[in-house]
Amino acid sequence: MEEQKKNSRALIVVILIVVVLILGILGCMGACCAGIFVPQYLRYKQKAYQAGDMMKINEVFIAAEAVASDPAYGVTETYFLVEVDRYGIITVTDASGNEMDQLKKEICQLAGFSTVDLKSEQYQNITSCCSFTYTSDPSGGGHWTRQEYSY
Repeated sequence: MEEQKKNSRALIVVILIVVVLILGILGCMGACCAGIFVPQYLRYKQKAYQAGDMMKINEVFIAAEAVASDPAYGVTETYFLVEVDRYGIITVTDASGNEMDQLKKEICQLAGFSTVDLKSEQYQNITSCCSFTYTSDPSGGGHWTRQEYSY
C-alpha cells in the first residue's frame, strides 16, 4: 500500500512536469506568434485609419465642390482654397488669403462636421488641400475645377 502511494505520487510529479513543459512550449510559441502577428495587426490598423482619414477629408472636399457648384449658395468668388491641416482644422480662403467664414460654415454643415478627426500617423505630418477654380465658358456658363494636393 505504501509503495502504491509512492508510485502514484511519482506519477503525479511526472504528469505535473510534463504539463509545465507543454505550457512552457505553448508560451514560447505564443510569444513567437505575437512577435509575428502584432506588427502585422498594427499595419492593418494604420491602413484602416488612413482609409478612414482619406474618406473624411474627401467628404470635406465633396461638400466644398457641392457648395461651389450649387447656385443656391451664391458663391461669387472665382477661386477658393479648402485646407484640412494635420490637426483636422478646416480653413477656407480666397485668392488673397482672406478667410471665408460663411463659405466654411456652409461646407462644414454639408460635410457634417466642423473639424476632421484624423487618426492615422500619415496625416499627422501633412496638410491636405483642395483648390476650386471657376472657369467661365463662352456660352455664359462655367464650371468648377477641383485639384487636390498635400504638403
